[in-house]
Amino acid sequence: MRKVIELLSDPHHKLFQPLVINYHLIEVKDGVCWSVEKRSFVQSPIEEGQVRRVSPTAFCAYDPKKDSDS
Repeated sequence: MRKVIELLSDPHHKLFQPLVINYHLIEVKDGVCWSVEKRSFVQSPIEEGQVRRVSPTAFCAYDPKKDSDS
C-alpha cells in the first residue's frame, strides 16, 4: 500500500497525472462551456491533448442554443 500511495502522490508520474481544474470554464452541454474570462460561450475550449487531464470547474444543464426567455 505504501508504494501505491507514493505513486499517487507524485504529481509528475506519467501513469497517474492529477486532474487540473480550469476555474474559468463552466461546462453547459455537448462540449460547450461558458468562459468566465470571455463572458461568452465557447465550443470545445479544452485542447484535444488535454481532455481527461483538464476539467471545467462545474457542469450546468443549460442549453445555450435555446432562447433564454422561453
